[in-house]
Amino acid sequence: VEEVNAVSDEDIDKKYEEMKNDYNFVEGQNSSEKFEHNTKYQIREYFGLKKFMDDRGYTAFTTNFEDLAGLEQLPGLAAQMLMAEGYGFAGEGDWKTAALDRLLKIMAHNKQTVFMEDYTLDLREGHEAILGSHMLEVDPSIASDTPRVEVH
Repeated sequence: VEEVNAVSDEDIDKKYEEMKNDYNFVEGQNSSEKFEHNTKYQIREYFGLKKFMDDRGYTAFTTNFEDLAGLEQLPGLAAQMLMAEGYGFAGEGDWKTAALDRLLKIMAHNKQTVFMEDYTLDLREGHEAILGSHMLEVDPSIASDTPRVEVH
């Protein structure tokens, strides 16, 4: 939280403008102010997490929604941005999967190697399907089109 709170507004504003080239910003039913605030807070979390990990030599991480410990939001977009840079990730405190994700990213030169938590299953015979549905933290490297930033 200290690292997140220490990020400068200038760094956040610069990254926000850069992201407009890499993402489609979709305000939806949000006011422009709400959309910008939430997106910029995710950028703040991105820089804070990156500094925290880089200062300590960490290359993988995990989050848990049960206790945000002073954070305003769960780092979803922040996690996406870090995964796109090659950091390993997994949800709900699963450090083993985060470490494996990092290892696979190294082996695949960070090409389309992502964390995906498959938790929606249809096991009916003849209808077997898995919906990979961890929608908050999805590495943008697997996007078939320009990724979108939406606030819900």
